[in-house]
Amino acid sequence: MKTDLGIFSHFGFNLPLEERLSLISESGFAHVFTYFDDAETLTQDNNHINAYLGRTFNLSLDSIHSSYDDANFVWSNEEKDRQKILKYYKDCLDFCSKHGIPNLVIHPIKTDTPPPFSQVGLGLFLDVTSHAEARGVRVALENTRTNEHVDTLLGKIDSKSLGLCYDTSHDNLYGDPPLSLLNKWLDRLLVLHLSDNLGEKDDHMLPGKGSFDWGAFTQVLRKVKNGGCPLMLEAFPERDYNDPRVFLQEAFDKLSELRKMVG
Repeated sequence: MKTDLGIFSHFGFNLPLEERLSLISESGFAHVFTYFDDAETLTQDNNHINAYLGRTFNLSLDSIHSSYDDANFVWSNEEKDRQKILKYYKDCLDFCSKHGIPNLVIHPIKTDTPPPFSQVGLGLFLDVTSHAEARGVRVALENTRTNEHVDTLLGKIDSKSLGLCYDTSHDNLYGDPPLSLLNKWLDRLLVLHLSDNLGEKDDHMLPGKGSFDWGAFTQVLRKVKNGGCPLMLEAFPERDYNDPRVFLQEAFDKLSELRKMVG
């Protein structure tokens, strides 16, 4: 599995976005992902974000993460709620297409007790997937507090434009058992969000500092064909760092260790 290394643009330091991007690049990372709102700020003087990031920082924006505030609107019985979230996702996909961003990450649910899977939600994601296909963008559904919605959507919508965003920290907390969703949908893996926790809350630690089974994880990744996707960190400092470069170097080293384990 050939892969590059990336990190979330918000890595725990209150600095301007472009300063963070510069530090990320200097630390050796090749890819980043960010929130939709922050990706928009990069368009102020740039018509094509990925061309700008490549030219200025030698970075590629692998994905943007949509807001999950209204994620449960997908499953609402209220038409106005569903139309609101549908328009938002389509706007995100249009943005990705315009700026050369290959993946849009979506949380299909929110909260510990999300609405049940329903035909209206399935219909909405069929519409979203069709829009993604037309725009040449892929939608990556992220596993969160339950695997049911992601698993069922991937099972019912057979499209190369819809796949999995696998989050190790979420799976360590809510997977039943962990790695089962990744194993099942490995051929549709589009995005990775890598961090660790102690099994109690979403700590977003660096790999190896919590209880997630990284050995078992890397064994699964070895089965990925066709190059795979970037190893992407979504981790924050668990202690004070005076210099963000020190944290980024530690993060890069941890991710490099994982790359060696994958082989």
